Amino acid sequence: MRAGLGVEFDVEEGDRGLKASGVRLAPGVEAPPVVPAQPRPAEGGDGMCDVLSAEEYSREMTEVLLESVQSLTAQQILQVRSALVQFGKSHGWVEG
Repeated sequence: MRAGLGVEFDVEEGDRGLKASGVRLAPGVEAPPVVPAQPRPAEGGDGMCDVLSAEEYSREMTEVLLESVQSLTAQQILQVRSALVQFGKSHGWVEG
């Protein structure tokens, strides 16, 4: 599905609370053309990705934030970075 399309769905209880299931296009909404996803190769080219340490992840996130939104304050960057590190840890993307 693409962002902004009208959909209907059923709501059911999941492991982490309510979740949508049976998602379908709303009546009158045309299905967008199907474009196959293209996997991004890892830098090493072996198809695997590395799990970063919290320090490496923080450094990478800081660079992304500085390049993306140059008006962010240092305090805002620290808050966002901290939240992203915790999110990454909870998903197993960051060691720690």
